[in-house]
Amino acid sequence: MKTRIQILMGAAVAALLTISSVNVNAAVKLPAMESLTLKTDVKKVVVKGNVRVTLMQSNREWVTMDENDLDKVSVSQFGDVLTISSNEAEPVEVIVHVNDIYRIDASDKAVVNTQGNLKLQNLQIFLRDQAVARVNTVTESLYTLVDSDANLVLRGSTESHTVNYAALNNVNMTKFTAAKTKKVGQINFLAMQ
Repeated sequence: MKTRIQILMGAAVAALLTISSVNVNAAVKLPAMESLTLKTDVKKVVVKGNVRVTLMQSNREWVTMDENDLDKVSVSQFGDVLTISSNEAEPVEVIVHVNDIYRIDASDKAVVNTQGNLKLQNLQIFLRDQAVARVNTVTESLYTLVDSDANLVLRGSTESHTVNYAALNNVNMTKFTAAKTKKVGQINFLAMQ
């Protein structure tokens, strides 16, 4: 009798655990991702609107996003320029795998982050409006141009950093080192495009 009760209790506990794990697994649904392979090497990434872009360095270049966001974001490539934009009220997340870019250009409410360390020869970062960029990079040369309402957080190192001093308060370099830093005056963004 005692053995039978133990067997029944064990079976009941096993059944309860099976039902619980099935319900937990059914409740967790990972979003399907959509990938887009890029035609040619990307050198310049332009981000506009309400988009959160994560840049990752890779030997192969492609763009990934949630398939539910395909109609909320525009991704286009013209030559070596990749443009990502969205006018949605809520930010749209896009992951971009790049190899050797030279410019990040963000405007409006765009947010650009890097995952891992971007190892590049030269990099230019242009931020306008309320754009935010958090960039972890190791370069030979870095040029940053930040509008008065934009915000840049740098991590890593460079041999030479040129920064516009007009918006120096909007650039956080506490975890960034430069062998040589050159401060320049206010520069017209329109002339830089």
